[in-house]
Amino acid sequence: MLDAMRRYATSWVVKAFLLLLVASFAIWGIGDVFVRGAPSEVVAEVGGTEIRPEQLVREAERGFRTLREQLGGELERSPQVVEGLLRRSLDRLVARRLVELHARELGIEVDPGTLARIVREQPAFQGPEGFDRQRFAWVLRELGLSEAEYTEQLAGEVLRARLVEAASGAVRAPGELARTLARHREERRRGRALLVPVAGVEVPEPDDATLEAWLEENRAAFTVPELRSVELVILAAEDLAEEYAPSEEELAAEYERRRSAYTTPEQRSGSQLLAKDRAVLEEAARRAARGESFQEIARALEAEGVSFATLGPAERGVLPEEIDRLLFSLAPGETGGPVESLFGWHLLRLERIEPERVRPFAEVRAELRRELGRRRAADRLPELADRLDDALAAGESLEEAARRLGARHFRLAAVDAEGRDGRGVPVREPALSKEMLAEIFRLRAQETSLVVHGKDDRYFVVRVESIAPARAQTLSEVRAAAAIGWKLAEQRRRTRERARSLLARAQAGESLFDLAREGGGLELHHIGPFRRGDVHERLGGEVVRALFAAPAGRPAPEPAPAPQGFAIVVADEILPAPEGGDPGPIAEELRDALLDALLAGYERALEKRYPVTRDGRVFARLVEQMGR
Repeated sequence: MLDAMRRYATSWVVKAFLLLLVASFAIWGIGDVFVRGAPSEVVAEVGGTEIRPEQLVREAERGFRTLREQLGGELERSPQVVEGLLRRSLDRLVARRLVELHARELGIEVDPGTLARIVREQPAFQGPEGFDRQRFAWVLRELGLSEAEYTEQLAGEVLRARLVEAASGAVRAPGELARTLARHREERRRGRALLVPVAGVEVPEPDDATLEAWLEENRAAFTVPELRSVELVILAAEDLAEEYAPSEEELAAEYERRRSAYTTPEQRSGSQLLAKDRAVLEEAARRAARGESFQEIARALEAEGVSFATLGPAERGVLPEEIDRLLFSLAPGETGGPVESLFGWHLLRLERIEPERVRPFAEVRAELRRELGRRRAADRLPELADRLDDALAAGESLEEAARRLGARHFRLAAVDAEGRDGRGVPVREPALSKEMLAEIFRLRAQETSLVVHGKDDRYFVVRVESIAPARAQTLSEVRAAAAIGWKLAEQRRRTRERARSLLARAQAGESLFDLAREGGGLELHHIGPFRRGDVHERLGGEVVRALFAAPAGRPAPEPAPAPQGFAIVVADEILPAPEGGDPGPIAEELRDALLDALLAGYERALEKRYPVTRDGRVFARLVEQMGR
């Protein structure tokens, strides 16, 4: 949420409102597949105002397009990507609502004259003689907004931007601090490191007393957590879907009702040349007629402002009217234009037509059957949960009640508070929710819970049969693992002692070169120049930190841990930061850190002032729908 607030601090008009970015998406086609069919529920409430699924989907779609462009188009809509985008988008929407609510409470208003000026100055609304009302109306029509809706959204953006800028605009990084940190960061050092390797260090076999002592020192790694043996009944729509599946006649009727949802309209893909000047594109059209490719033409006329881009795939009615009409009038391979749009002059070439496709009933039958069965089962779940409650109250066992109602019955021999079994492996079947685990570890032995309705829409009942308290593992249980652990630790301890002995000799005046000649696997490395925070490819980051802890010409006070052992590090040369360096990036980082701290406090205060609630079930349903 914090990054959403920071975006408002960059400009009091938020770079003249994000609507221009949305308008530019029209050129490439807006994939509204994610908006279709979104449930009309509420995904979050902020101070009594609603955030609806369709709003969240639109925000996530914009985020996806931006991220895909940053990655060069290489981004798939995987469930993980979709969930991450939805979470960040919801945070942004919540942040906007919080700041807007506070602005309105403080009585901050936007003068209508200010809004009119912002609208008149938008480049997208300009014609040859300035603000063009026809262009303004065209853009709003393409975005599906009325003038009142656009003005309301713009006023909200300006309100939020003004309030956040008032809270953060005065944040500045101290200049001397930035210069000092810049010199500190840009200092570099060269030196040498004598590696004392662990490999080859011989250790004896430990006796029981040694292992017992080591086991006691590392008790946390060798403790069996509290385990509980449980009986569990789960009522879930997925498990009952088959029982409530529709008939073939009902499936066929539902398919016909949804036919439009299974229909992919004809889509067209093409390429375009874009320029501000019609005459330039007419020259491009002549070149295209002579057989030159659009890419070749764009390279040849780049100085004249010609750019190349792809179009689509897009269905009819998605692109701006002029471009849409021309694209859908062409035959594959045919070139058309120039034609003018809000964005300039376009020359189009149709590359490919993907004809309309209707998914046949046989292809969607199983999917539709599961969906309808699950929906019917979900409608029956509350009634089944009541019947389960009545059966248990009447004295039926969990297993009998589950069998009679079609619920799933499980016996788990051992489960810990993190959902792992007695071997430390996560329990996969059934999928244990946090609510289930909380209920399992709330009950006493031989106690049965009530019927619980979980946030994931599953109903469940838990009975704890027995409890095995947490206990320390004995040496006989973990002897092999303990022996390996002790040997590795002893090897490192002996290597460190050897490194310290060699360090004392280096501090007394012996050179690292002479010490390395003693053999025993010692390796001398010349390292640097490094800056603070760099990592040596082989010796790791601790060796670089030791390089900056060492006095000039002297070894660091302690051997530095390395992946292969320990290193004695000497700083041979200190290279000060160059004079006249630019402290600007450091100052910007400092300002960002101060701004983060300020806005984090502002965010916490707003969340206390205006309650924020999120519906996890609606959010999970959106993740599922968009991640398909």
